[in-house]
Amino acid sequence: MEFLRAVDAVMRKAGVKRAVLAGHSMGTPIIRKYYKLFPRKLQV
Repeated sequence: MEFLRAVDAVMRKAGVKRAVLAGHSMGTPIIRKYYKLFPRKLQV
């Protein structure tokens, strides 16, 4: 959950409303969970 909060904080701080995220290794499950929690913040 810490990584999800970090991704969200960076996006908010940068003023990003929607993004395309790519993950490798451990990043992939983090992005999938982020999408489940915040589907409108990611461009699929």
